[in-house]
Amino acid sequence: MNDNSNGIPQKVVDKIFQPFFTTKPTGHGTGLGLSLSYDIIKAHGGEIKVNTKEKEFTEFTILLLRIVTLIKAPNMKTLVVDDEKDVQILFQQRFRKEIRDNAIEFAFAFSGEEALGYLNEHAHEAVLILSDINMPGMSGLDLLQEIKTKHTTPSPVVMMITAYGDSDNYNRAMELGADDFLTKPLDFNSLKEKLRPLH
Repeated sequence: MNDNSNGIPQKVVDKIFQPFFTTKPTGHGTGLGLSLSYDIIKAHGGEIKVNTKEKEFTEFTILLLRIVTLIKAPNMKTLVVDDEKDVQILFQQRFRKEIRDNAIEFAFAFSGEEALGYLNEHAHEAVLILSDINMPGMSGLDLLQEIKTKHTTPSPVVMMITAYGDSDNYNRAMELGADDFLTKPLDFNSLKEKLRPLH
């Protein structure tokens, strides 16, 4: 935008975007017009520049980024199995950026039986299963055995999780075909690194 007005004196040009700055007499302007414009443009990731020559012209240039958002299907569907329901909130918090970017989608089951029901109703959806071992009813190891024997086309990646990092659980999980073995409390940075090749 430009005009052929008297221009802006150099001694005040650095102040024109400051709130309440005005060269008008009291009662004839709040000094907020350019300040508000500056804040709005900055909030949208843009920039406003002024080029002026006293007694000749004033020109304002507004630069705004054009952002194109591509929406794609989630790269990875992950089923988390744990009888502790707080786990759902924890995963949603720790993976909020990935969820927002549509890089990963979570489903949650709070027992081994519920997880099997989900897998039967959503065949081939889950690319990865993260399952606790120690749960009431069907244990995580029982669930692992069911998955590896009955859900094989293709078989999802299954990582077992336990608060007890003992060799018996580890050895049994590996015998049943677990793809990895994690211990609580989970190191989410390490987990994200493990998930990266699956995307």
